[in-house]
Amino acid sequence: MKLTFLMNGVSLHPVGGVKIMLEFANRLAEKGHEINILCATVGHPYHKNTSLKYQLKRKGIYLLYQWGWKGGPLIRWFKLHPSIRYSYVPDFRSKYLPDADFIISSSWEESLYLHRLSKSKGIGMQIMHEYERFMLSSPEIKEIMTLNYQSEIRFVSTSLVNDELLKSCGAKAVTYIPNAIDDQVFNIKEPIDSPLRCAIGFPYRFQPYKGYQDMLATLDILHKQIPNGLQFWCFGSHKPSRLPEYLSFYESISDTELCSLMNQTSIFINPSHFEGFGLPSIEAMACGCALITADNGGCRSFAMHEQTALIVEPSQPKMLAQSILRLIHDERLRITLAEKAQPVVKEFSWGKSISEFEGLLNLMKAA
Repeated sequence: MKLTFLMNGVSLHPVGGVKIMLEFANRLAEKGHEINILCATVGHPYHKNTSLKYQLKRKGIYLLYQWGWKGGPLIRWFKLHPSIRYSYVPDFRSKYLPDADFIISSSWEESLYLHRLSKSKGIGMQIMHEYERFMLSSPEIKEIMTLNYQSEIRFVSTSLVNDELLKSCGAKAVTYIPNAIDDQVFNIKEPIDSPLRCAIGFPYRFQPYKGYQDMLATLDILHKQIPNGLQFWCFGSHKPSRLPEYLSFYESISDTELCSLMNQTSIFINPSHFEGFGLPSIEAMACGCALITADNGGCRSFAMHEQTALIVEPSQPKMLAQSILRLIHDERLRITLAEKAQPVVKEFSWGKSISEFEGLLNLMKAA
């Protein structure tokens, strides 16, 4: 089948939702499907508050396109299947799109184009993982997103919380196909009970709702109680402006390097207030870490309190610190959480998700 994937912007650094879309494209290409990925170089009119740097980046790519550069992907952090065609277009109007069997968006902005495309461009669908965006949007944008969810296009929900959101908004056609992780990359290399697992890690993201300030407050509590006995690390695409001397930071690392760090880690924390899924959390679980997470929505797909993880209320540094101390002092509980997470993690396989997605495509095409 011919599939067109729409990406509204260029992601120069790893982003969970973009990574999931690229994984779908790659694995479908491996199965013999003809894949086009189109990246829009002109921002959507609803993007009113984007930074000057972001606007200049997109305008610069647009000018290159106008001068005749069709260029390869600017995404250097993900290796695309060689058969995939990746190109840049000003926007997603019909005249810029190839004919296809299906056209697949990853956000409500792209899906707004799907409603007015010619039929030759393919059956419209959205792989939906934007729970956090919905929760943080203005009432005006939430109304537009809700109207999109109520449209005739097919939605693939990638987590339980996305599934619940779509249905609560009145979506007419929803299929649940969960996100997955690459178990060839993220797996246990150091035994869960190994004494070499002596670090505590978490993801750094600059957006306030991602909880970095919560983590700084949490680390301050822990450092005062155990000043010399803990190793902390975090990772991200940009170094934070405030970085305690006892916190190591790893910038723009590869998945292989991240897996290695996670295999030196006993406890992994996700302090984010909202997540559509929470990819780093489940990747850490796959590497044998015990997970402590804020109840951010996305974690409910794989984190069960006191069974596969410890879950705390968002924006509660004291509760995070208490949970970390609990696992430090109760080694048996830490190991039990990590061990019980393994069969749950194995349910999130790309083989299973891609098989279900192909089944859905076949059903829709035959209808």
